[in-house]
Amino acid sequence: ANRLKIGQPSLVDLADKMQVPSRVEVDEERLVRIGSYVTGRIVDMYVKLGDVVKTGDRLARITSPELTQAQLAFLRASSRTTLTRKAADRARHLLAADVIPLAEVERRNSELEIARAEFGAAKDQLSLLGVDGNAMKEIASKGHILPFFDIKSTRDGIIISRDVVIGQVVQPADMLFQVADLSSVWVVGDVPEQIARDVHLGQHVEIHVPALGDVTFDGVIIFVADTVNPLTRTIMVRTTVGNIERQLKPDMLAGMHIT
Repeated sequence: ANRLKIGQPSLVDLADKMQVPSRVEVDEERLVRIGSYVTGRIVDMYVKLGDVVKTGDRLARITSPELTQAQLAFLRASSRTTLTRKAADRARHLLAADVIPLAEVERRNSELEIARAEFGAAKDQLSLLGVDGNAMKEIASKGHILPFFDIKSTRDGIIISRDVVIGQVVQPADMLFQVADLSSVWVVGDVPEQIARDVHLGQHVEIHVPALGDVTFDGVIIFVADTVNPLTRTIMVRTTVGNIERQLKPDMLAGMHIT
């Protein structure tokens, strides 16, 4: 009787916690794959694996006959546009002085419109080949062909892949660099289908990485797959985890604790 305790009943929350084998992955929304817009030869490199880059930083330098031909077409179109514009202006002055007929003015205006269209097409072609506006201005102002162009980063991040060396001939289909922002990563796990109904978007989970000791991270579920893996009878769950100190490395093994 002395070991019995008398008191009032109360309600408490009871929940199971399951550990799901997981892995750290790069956040694909923070990853860019960078290649060349043209077939050409790499003549210089400016980065190596692990370098931190900003948007617009040079990664490599390339020379290409295709770029040379596009620049020549751009210069021809720019020159023709200038000439036809001057001719159209002279025609309007001569018309005002009643020296030439209206038909001649219309013909020169038509030539100007055609020249402008060709110039716009040549400009668009250079843009598609990766030439930015500043480089186009330099080509037009100096009137000569630039022998090379730089491949630049399109976002802030870290070089996590570099599959090119100096002297290598590359094509537009080749992936040369991968730049990733690792301040946030994904942790992806496979949840047994029996408990998948208790996993919801926005739910917080605890992430433990054996390689980092007793450190734990807070993750938020951002994706629950709509299909079941028929081989493992599991459903993929993806969480996003802050990684400001870059402790979490892609492909690390982790454990996802889901309450």
